[in-house]
Amino acid sequence: MKDMNGSKMNRVWDIAVIGGGPAGLAAAALSARSGRSVVLLEKGSSLGGRASSSREGGASLNLGAHALYRGGSAQRVLEKLGVAAPGGSPGTNVAWVPEEGRGEIVSTAGLLLGRTLNWSEKRRFLRFFLGLRKLNPNEATGQGWAAWMAANGLHGRAAAVASALARLSTYVGDADLLDAGTVIRQLQKPAVVYPDGGWQTIVDGLAAKASEAGAVCRTSASVAGVERAEDGTGEWILRLADGEYVRTGQVIAAVEPARVADWFGRWLPAEYLRSLERLQPVYASALDLHLRRLPKPGRPFALGLDQPLYFSAHSQWAKLCDDSDHAVVHVMRYDGEQKDDISTGRASLERFLDRVQPGWRDLVIRARYMPHVTVMYGMPSRDLKGTMGRPSVDTGLDGVYVAGDWTGGKESLLDASMYSADAAAELAVKTRAIGVNAG
Repeated sequence: MKDMNGSKMNRVWDIAVIGGGPAGLAAAALSARSGRSVVLLEKGSSLGGRASSSREGGASLNLGAHALYRGGSAQRVLEKLGVAAPGGSPGTNVAWVPEEGRGEIVSTAGLLLGRTLNWSEKRRFLRFFLGLRKLNPNEATGQGWAAWMAANGLHGRAAAVASALARLSTYVGDADLLDAGTVIRQLQKPAVVYPDGGWQTIVDGLAAKASEAGAVCRTSASVAGVERAEDGTGEWILRLADGEYVRTGQVIAAVEPARVADWFGRWLPAEYLRSLERLQPVYASALDLHLRRLPKPGRPFALGLDQPLYFSAHSQWAKLCDDSDHAVVHVMRYDGEQKDDISTGRASLERFLDRVQPGWRDLVIRARYMPHVTVMYGMPSRDLKGTMGRPSVDTGLDGVYVAGDWTGGKESLLDASMYSADAAAELAVKTRAIGVNAG
């Protein structure tokens, strides 16, 4: 069999997965377990994408703060594949950090018993928090989080605390756009887990399971374009950046929505294209640190009360450092530093850390600042009714499915990625196997 340049193609794959992040790896592993021939194409030099962890100096650093929800779709798919992700869960010992000049740092107990909140704010927040399990997320779907709080009596500092929890659970800082139903659904979930070894543990486990099942995972294999076979088979021909062609019966695109539109836009149904265009990415700025020790070990977790800021010493709960005295710390601003320059954005995170962990600057072994990292490609906004308005896993185009944190109609973050990967694999394997080896 020849490719478009007359060069020989040695194989036609049943399924080609584009993208080597968790969604792509899970889709490849699940598809290959069914007996289909599967190739995974990752443009980078290593697998994992945004879920990769860097290992250096005896410590593992994620690309920003990541957490795995207990009992969510991600954990379910990992268990289905036999991927272990042991780790620890952060406790309820939260330090609440008011904006500079607006009060002292207080614990959760201090927040509820002290003067940070007035009596009315305490009463209203406690009524919300204690009644959280009884709330119906569907009734709040389509409402902005800020509007929902106002309609339900959360004002002032009570709304500030509730918004901090909303940011923590969704990674979205815009309370006006954020869907209230999504917030409630996320807050009702069980505790999160910080995996030992960082998220690289998940990446490595998924890659191993994909290989064990027979999938071929290729790195430095960047897809530059897509064509439809002209021989009536309905197969797809993927053109790689190095000039190679990969022919396949089914495609699972575990990539950002813009790439799906670029590659398949001329064939996709118009309404599906519009659903891709409606997606809004979510960003954050992140400061990742490896410290010789944590200056204040009794304060491992903090949230900004008046600003969209986050701090967590993940190494307090997960095994991330060879030296037990060392600490891995993540500091983050939700929605990123979109207006400030890099130096100003980093300085704001460092000042926050000065207040939470004074003395940290003298203990730095490694530091990495990312001013504008993509958290997810599809904000669960009120206009999209949270996750309900996201594009479907089934694109409506024969043989083309998608997976990622922006699709599936259910779940958020890694749970959305793994849910959609499972759904995409199930759809792809239902079609006939090709399994052709061309000589």
